[in-house]
Amino acid sequence: MQLRAELRELKHRKVFDALASEARVKPEALEDLWKNSGYTPDTDEPNADAMKTAIAGQQKQRAYLFDGAAPEAKPGEKPKQEPGPGGSRGGLVKDSGKFQVRRKDRAACETRPGCR
Repeated sequence: MQLRAELRELKHRKVFDALASEARVKPEALEDLWKNSGYTPDTDEPNADAMKTAIAGQQKQRAYLFDGAAPEAKPGEKPKQEPGPGGSRGGLVKDSGKFQVRRKDRAACETRPGCR
């Protein structure tokens, strides 16, 4: 009897996952949607209409499980900001602290007054 119930659930879950994918449910949210939908596999054959109704109900209650929905902001969490125009300019100087004087530059400095 236990095996029969497991097989029934697997059959129903396969159809449910296919319908949920059509409704643009995020792949990582399928398990949560299955648990929270309230759908129970009562018969041997899957009931696609009841599954669609359950998925539609969850789309209203838990929109974050579906693609295209904005995620809920957590309290105290700052939204991520994209860099503005020119944000990529003015990076770090790569050769900072490595000032080098060449011999010819040194010789030119010694001939000018106030260079030392």
